[in-house]
Amino acid sequence: MIKLYHGSNLPITKIDLSKSKKGKDFGCGFYLNPSKEQAMDSIQFQIECLSADIVEMLMNTYGWDMKKSLDELYGSDTFKLICNPETGLYYEGAIYVFQYLKNELESGSVYSSECRHQTK
Repeated sequence: MIKLYHGSNLPITKIDLSKSKKGKDFGCGFYLNPSKEQAMDSIQFQIECLSADIVEMLMNTYGWDMKKSLDELYGSDTFKLICNPETGLYYEGAIYVFQYLKNELESGSVYSSECRHQTK
């Protein structure tokens, strides 16, 4: 038996291609790898892409330069949630995640009653 890995934080009991994101990697599909390390690299790549999108949103929304935007993102509780695979936040869209960060920057807390990505 071969053990295969999928770059996800969620247990997979059934393959559902409707959850596949179009326009990503090699298109719609369910990708597996015999390397656990490479599957975890997939999560890191998603974090980096999401971070780049959020930094651009910070620059556009607040008029900050790239250094200020990077500092704000990397120093935030939102970024800690993004980097924690247990939350699954790294897999969400940039606009959705940006709302968490914007809430944190403007209210001082990322957490709200709507926050479904909190860890236990």
